[in-house]
Amino acid sequence: MIEITGVQAEPGGAVSLKFDNGRFTVEKEGGDPFWIAIVGLTSAGSFVVMLISLFGFAYLNEKLQLSKGLVHANAIVFFVSFGLFVVCGLVAWLATKVIEFFGSSGPKSYGVQVGQIAGIQYEQIDPQGGLRAIMRQGNGDVTRFTVAGAKGPELYRAFDQLFRPTPQYGQG
Repeated sequence: MIEITGVQAEPGGAVSLKFDNGRFTVEKEGGDPFWIAIVGLTSAGSFVVMLISLFGFAYLNEKLQLSKGLVHANAIVFFVSFGLFVVCGLVAWLATKVIEFFGSSGPKSYGVQVGQIAGIQYEQIDPQGGLRAIMRQGNGDVTRFTVAGAKGPELYRAFDQLFRPTPQYGQG
């Protein structure tokens, strides 16, 4: 089996290609969208602020006997950070449900049999060996797989090996 990571597919985005036994599999790379990470960090930050305002400020108030104005300000900070924490959690949950419902994340992987491929055309994209393999399928679909540098020859060899017939031993 040959696996090539860091491939840019058009359409499809960042993928990995796995070549094995007369077929290859395209698997999407990458995780959640960037904005989900931002929501997660904001949620975590608000949780930390909430804990500090709850326990840290209570400790300080016990030791220093702070004024009522500071105690009220701390209560406001606590409730705002708690509200932000809850809202971020709901937004993240809702976003994942919307993505699941509409299926905008697309299939995680799909396989292609050699018989489905009508042809492969290659274009060298950089002097270091970068390559674009343009795959045409029998149904008319066209997919471009692009890799940079030393992965270019590796992609070429993987497709070349995919089209070579495997020897059948023990027949005849």
